[in-house]
Amino acid sequence: MEEYTEKQVLEQVEKDLSGGVFSPESIYMRKDLLAKDTGRSLEDITASCLLTHSEILKDGSLLALPGTTTVKSKSASGGANRNVDQIIRQGYFYHKHVIGREITISFPEERKETFAFAAADDDGKMASLFYMMPAPGKEGMLAGILNVHAMLLAVRKKGVHELIPEIPSDAGISAVILLHAGAGDTSRECRMLAIKLGISILRLYHGIYAVPISSSLAIEGQYTKDGLLSMIEKDSNEPWSLFQKEYINHGGVTADTGEPCVKVLSEWLLARREIWLTVPQGRYRLLEGSRMEYESKSNALQMIRRQKVLPPFGEVLSSGIVFLGTRVQQVGCPSLLLETKLNSPKGSCHLIRALETADPSDMLLRCVLRAFTHILSVDTGKLVRDLHLEGSAVLEAKILVPKGSSQEDLFLRDLPYVEQLMNGMGVGLAFLEEGYQAVL
Repeated sequence: MEEYTEKQVLEQVEKDLSGGVFSPESIYMRKDLLAKDTGRSLEDITASCLLTHSEILKDGSLLALPGTTTVKSKSASGGANRNVDQIIRQGYFYHKHVIGREITISFPEERKETFAFAAADDDGKMASLFYMMPAPGKEGMLAGILNVHAMLLAVRKKGVHELIPEIPSDAGISAVILLHAGAGDTSRECRMLAIKLGISILRLYHGIYAVPISSSLAIEGQYTKDGLLSMIEKDSNEPWSLFQKEYINHGGVTADTGEPCVKVLSEWLLARREIWLTVPQGRYRLLEGSRMEYESKSNALQMIRRQKVLPPFGEVLSSGIVFLGTRVQQVGCPSLLLETKLNSPKGSCHLIRALETADPSDMLLRCVLRAFTHILSVDTGKLVRDLHLEGSAVLEAKILVPKGSSQEDLFLRDLPYVEQLMNGMGVGLAFLEEGYQAVL
């Protein structure tokens, strides 16, 4: 096979662009071929060159645009791609409502390409067409980007409302490339070119993911308001034990004023944040490898660990945490740690989320106080050193609630009364679902 220098590749790309015969199937598009002088892939060299000529590509004059465009309904089951079938059955994907239609585009050279499904925002003003990238090795990333760009131009020319009546005629439209979870990394050059052409590239995961919660109402109970306040006032001398108190886990209303108990307690706690200054730090220990599997009794946490990511909350760290009541006594659920790197003017920073599952008997306020007590007991600087991370870290907690469970209803009922407290404590709440989710 003929070898190329980087200069030869750039000269050929420039020649084809100026001559109007640019083809996504040219040999210089191939990721598996490297320039013999610099070792860069021919695909990356080509993408770098195209970045400087993106305006020429936008009108599609250099690409073989299709002559005909057809559309057909996509069944919610029994299709050729089970990933797409699952997404359509799920009904909501990438923050949009799924429209179960595919758009098939016929190119002049008797080649057909397909947008597997469409999805629209709640108000229908923005729509996205999703292209499922073939299995690794069948199509290069750069060729895929240019192919999808040509497909999107064809749809715009035809009119998306004519193809998909559910989408308003004045709606904005974009294209999204879906990569399989096991696909290799996409080069910076290809990602930048996709951005220039208005195409998103997402990685598709099958497994467990979390959806942040918000909203809802109250029930009956036996404590008086003054009785509740006197108990929490007394117990606040040892705030680390508050989550263990029975009245903290009560779901009723006060016998005298008819206020939700959770509201009375949350308001008291919001006004007295100074009580948490006495919580001792360092009451945790790291877990590694098989020891984490043994300690974690939660199937959900084990599945997330095997999945290695929990969209949209980050990547699973190899270490876990056990929180301690004393130097040896374990308390609460073992936690799974997730990490997201943050951009910070002060240097490298990490957002570390400690995930905890709710016990079946727990009400929302107990879960929040337990999770907050746990993250307060962690010396964040020491944790950064223990995890061998560079820079600083911000620590927050996430409580995972099974989607569709009776506990979900109870938590949603109490959330309006606890949400402000949670925001102040850095404790979040999320549904735990099974299905398909995409991440950047």
